[in-house]
Amino acid sequence: MSTLVALVSRLARTGLLIALLVGVPYGLLSQVGSPLPDHLPDTDRIGRVLVEPASDEMVLQLLGVALWIVWVAFVASVVVEVVAALRGVPSPRLRPIAPMQTFVGWLVAGLLIASPVLAVVVQTASIPRVTATADDRDGLTRVAVTAPEPVYHVARGDWLGHVAERFLGDFNRYPEIQDLNTNQIPHDSGPDGPDHIEPGWQLALPADAHDRGARPHATGQVTSTPSGTPSPEPPSPGPSTPSQPAEPDPDGVVPEPTTPATTAPTTTTAPTREPPAGPQTAPEADTGVEIPGGWLTVPMAAAIVAAAALVWRRRRSRYRHRPIDAGDPTDPDLRPLPPTVARIRNTVRAQAPDLLDPPTPPQPTVTEYAAGDGPDLAEPGPSGPELAGIGEPLPPGGIGLTGPGADPAARALLVAALSSGTPDDPDARGQVIIPADALTTLLGTGAVDLGPIPRLQVTTSLSDALTRTEELLIERRRLLEDHDVADLTGMREANPLHPPMPPVLLLCEPPPPELSARLTTALHLGAPLQVGAVVLGAWPRGDTLTVRSDGRTDGDRRLAVLDTATATELLDVVQEAQTGEPGPAAEAPGADMTTPPSEPQPGPSQTASVRVRLLGEPAIFDRDGVPVTGLRHHARELLVYLAVHRSGANLSDIMEAFWPNATVPRARERLSTETGDLRRRIRQAAGDRSVQPVVNTGSRYHLNPDLLDLDVWHLVDELRRASAATEPDEKIAALRRAIDAHTGVLAEGHDYDWIEQPREQVRRNGIRARLHLAELLGPSNRHAAVQLTQEAVAIDPLNEDVARRAMRALAAVGEVMGVRAQLERLRAALDEIDEEPTAETLALAAEIQSRRGAATHRANRAN
Repeated sequence: MSTLVALVSRLARTGLLIALLVGVPYGLLSQVGSPLPDHLPDTDRIGRVLVEPASDEMVLQLLGVALWIVWVAFVASVVVEVVAALRGVPSPRLRPIAPMQTFVGWLVAGLLIASPVLAVVVQTASIPRVTATADDRDGLTRVAVTAPEPVYHVARGDWLGHVAERFLGDFNRYPEIQDLNTNQIPHDSGPDGPDHIEPGWQLALPADAHDRGARPHATGQVTSTPSGTPSPEPPSPGPSTPSQPAEPDPDGVVPEPTTPATTAPTTTTAPTREPPAGPQTAPEADTGVEIPGGWLTVPMAAAIVAAAALVWRRRRSRYRHRPIDAGDPTDPDLRPLPPTVARIRNTVRAQAPDLLDPPTPPQPTVTEYAAGDGPDLAEPGPSGPELAGIGEPLPPGGIGLTGPGADPAARALLVAALSSGTPDDPDARGQVIIPADALTTLLGTGAVDLGPIPRLQVTTSLSDALTRTEELLIERRRLLEDHDVADLTGMREANPLHPPMPPVLLLCEPPPPELSARLTTALHLGAPLQVGAVVLGAWPRGDTLTVRSDGRTDGDRRLAVLDTATATELLDVVQEAQTGEPGPAAEAPGADMTTPPSEPQPGPSQTASVRVRLLGEPAIFDRDGVPVTGLRHHARELLVYLAVHRSGANLSDIMEAFWPNATVPRARERLSTETGDLRRRIRQAAGDRSVQPVVNTGSRYHLNPDLLDLDVWHLVDELRRASAATEPDEKIAALRRAIDAHTGVLAEGHDYDWIEQPREQVRRNGIRARLHLAELLGPSNRHAAVQLTQEAVAIDPLNEDVARRAMRALAAVGEVMGVRAQLERLRAALDEIDEEPTAETLALAAEIQSRRGAATHRANRAN
């Protein structure tokens, strides 16, 4: 349906454009006549016109001349827009006809983007030819792209330095272009200096040139000439087979050739200059995160960890607290994230701990910016292709991925693009457009179960994906023209308050011949607009990367790669991070702080307890109440882990949580060392070397509940007593003891890889105790209820359910201004996760305000 609507829209634009170009002059000629007189007027005629009143005929003629002038301006706008579109650059903004250009651009843009014939003309370089050779070094088929020599056609107003910046990435590399064109640009002679160029000159460009988008003084077009005499490829250790280029298809695309089955000595030739294999920036190879399902760059791993952290914050915001007597005070939605996330976090902490909590660049407020005060605006963060190791910007013609690692690299790129950016960095929050068949190719059946992701647009076909891409191009181009700039960099400089314009990635399979030109056109028009594409296969109209199964390419670059299962798991995390809606339920069990161990405790009966504080900074206290010092880092972590796994933990689970990358013998040795240190410190606190604080039942460890007195266990136990109590006074007493036990965050200051789930469980238990006590005390002591709900808000300012309860408590004591302040605090907290209060919360606040206003009105009338 959308395709039909788009087609009708394009036909309507075409008809309107033709009608205005042809119909207007025809109507003027037939009704008014030519604007040019058939003879020159004499002086008498001129004098009469100046002194006599204007006749109806004269008014009609003047109106006709005005319409002719408007039509000429319309034609000029059409010419400007068409030329700019065919050259693949933003159209210049001509101020005398600027208002008309906006309308004409809308007509012309839709027409040009929809036309496959014009799309072929738009291409800024000849289509490369593709050859393939078999290589026994790794059993892969290598694709060699034979690129014609790039030639730049100088346009009026071009500067050589800006041409170098556009194609070489550096203004100061213009002497390299000069050296290739000494017949036109002399080094020393000539009155205009060594960097003078003239419109119409054709300049050869260096081998590594690729188009980074038009600049204000580099608006010319790139074409190509046939390559020079080919030279042999460097010999490879193994034999390879020659291959012949296939005949081009009707639309000018050379399909990937087939390789004969027989082998022969290497005779394949390549051009003297090979095109760049992709973007020029790439992270250092082999510096990354190895996981069972693939390999990630460190920045991409950090982005996934940030998405996982956002998941827990969104869970906090949407959670509704259950009554105390609803059963077990643990919550079923506290399911853990995939184990892969913990492994990724562990590796990032070891390699780049600063990325786990990067400092937020200072950003000026709108008021500071308007006043010229405050820090400068920060640059957008890395895009998805940069996180995935491809680098940025993507080449204007897009990138094709081939080889056994192509699909794994595309999966990782999909995850990276959707993980990029933060709520404070909207210009880096990439968007992905992908046809359903390409998504199924990458994820298999996982594509069906994948929940909606706001930044992922899945279309029914490649044609629909291109339609959406073209719509984005029109929207962005109109915005650039409104600000009279050529690209997004110019937009940020001209108007830092512009709407976010993040990178857009089209991820698709190789297009059929009838769509190849359309895709090429969209990519060249999208280059200055941060719209690029990655094709799952050889892509002769752009660059092609051959990716091995480990992510390595023919150069030094290594791309992130993910298998299907791991990519699906991480996409579920991204989906929940962006929407707050949970993905498929996980089967892994969570922490159990309610069930004590069932085994009898060894050793003599212990009458003295060792007090342990885990809510706040963990500490073990001796009999005088003095904290024991010297506890090792992992021994402290083991204490917290066993406390939240009250019934015990398998040794294998402990080792996987603490040392996932260590060998089994090494992990076993380290666990024995840390357990021994924990036992020694607790025995020191007890003043008794015979006690058994950590019990080993053969394959499980648990803390001895007869010896240890833990605040986190007190909290859970008192909540259970409150739930079981039948008398209000008993409930209130138990809840007060639970609140007294809840003195802080679980293991505050220690962000272990596994701790988010039990930490959230403890947070909810502390809030639940306060909310239930507020309900019990509210009828008789409303101010106590206000105090308790405010404490609950302080524990979790993100939770809307808590905020609504606090509003009701404030309304009960007549604190309407407090309700407004509470709503504003909630807005500020939710803004950090890019959310706003729900309709339910806003309706409650409005209702409270309305009731208060009605009460005030009645009181005034009574007086």
